[in-house]
Amino acid sequence: MLIEINGESVAFALEQTQRIVKRRNRAGVRVPRLLHGEGAVTWPLLLEAGRREHATRSGLEDTLYLPGGELAPDNAALVSAAHRLLAGSAEAQR
Repeated sequence: MLIEINGESVAFALEQTQRIVKRRNRAGVRVPRLLHGEGAVTWPLLLEAGRREHATRSGLEDTLYLPGGELAPDNAALVSAAHRLLAGSAEAQR
């Protein structure tokens, strides 16, 4: 199930994610979930997906910028940044 949140407010995106996930859980929906965002919420939602153990994705269709705000030279740079963030997040949670 795709959970896609767009917008500029990270707080709003995280609230929406929580609301959607809770509703699906209450309804008994137990399918794999893919969480991702576009624009300013891309990286925070990628980390949230990792925290929730949901699938995620990232690429030029979601954002043109790396987590530090630099313009991404290509799609591979975004995917590499996503991998590094998720690996670091998983390590921090141990």
